[in-house]
Amino acid sequence: MAAPKTNSIPDYNEQRLLTVDDFKAWYVANNAAIKAEQARLRALAEEKALGYLQSRVRFGASIQDACDGYFRDCVRPGYWPAVYVKVARELFHQLGWNDRKGAK
Repeated sequence: MAAPKTNSIPDYNEQRLLTVDDFKAWYVANNAAIKAEQARLRALAEEKALGYLQSRVRFGASIQDACDGYFRDCVRPGYWPAVYVKVARELFHQLGWNDRKGAK
């Protein structure tokens, strides 16, 4: 027997939306779930980028070289989710990194 869902957001994927009010409630819940997932992915991307940067700088790399290395070794724009690339560019620019190749 499956465990009951502990999510406080009703599961509108499994019920028919028969009224306008049903749709409005689903729409609000769906948008909240999307925003929460986007925030979670952004936080994860920040954690990964800063963790990599810290480890490289700890071993003597400059911020410029460490940031360049992140894009060269870890995050390839065509292969990773766009949020990882966007978040890393934003964070690294705040730390003084200059994008030598230009944003793609």
